[in-house]
Amino acid sequence: MLQAMKKMFVPETRVDEKMREWHRQAAHTPDIALLEQFNRQLIFVTDNTHDDLLSKASWSGKATNPTCYTLDEYTLWKKDLGKASYSIVLPSNYVPTGFVKWPVEPARIRGALWSIRPNAFISLDKTRGNGVRFIRRRVNIAYNYRTLAYDPKKPLPHLSDHNYFTMLQAWMYVGVPEYWDAMIGGIFASSQLDTHEHYPPRTWMQKFYQFD
Repeated sequence: MLQAMKKMFVPETRVDEKMREWHRQAAHTPDIALLEQFNRQLIFVTDNTHDDLLSKASWSGKATNPTCYTLDEYTLWKKDLGKASYSIVLPSNYVPTGFVKWPVEPARIRGALWSIRPNAFISLDKTRGNGVRFIRRRVNIAYNYRTLAYDPKKPLPHLSDHNYFTMLQAWMYVGVPEYWDAMIGGIFASSQLDTHEHYPPRTWMQKFYQFD
């Protein structure tokens, strides 16, 4: 009796098709149900590979802050594909088995912070190979800003130096070293990126990586 009523109100074939399609789309995003409990999710990116997708999934079509930094140190590498090249973030203790041009130096990473719809992670995770090539993780981000002060005795407002920041948490794709090691160093020595420094120097930021 119960089975007959289920078939009457919810056809089994229809439910199965929808469930299969949902699981297929979210194969790389097992936490989609948790992500969609929020209207927006923050994601930190180190290149512009997915700017079109991120723009469509954001409120304004632009990054919330185009210049932020990781609070922790990592190493940054390049998958050299010409104009289609993209960045690879790897843990701070990663050292490739192949030879490199100079010693590997962990540093913070400069990138952009986006606020996007949670369902965009289904496409992002699939493209990034979440769980295979990359692992999507929550990381601490230094959201830097400057203050503006007005003085009635002066004609122009005073803009502070770049010494202020607050900490936020955002998603970031961290590469799986076992997957990428064969494509880094050795004959792929060009994959190694050098660190940068601000000029003039900033007290809270020394060396950092940036994907150019």
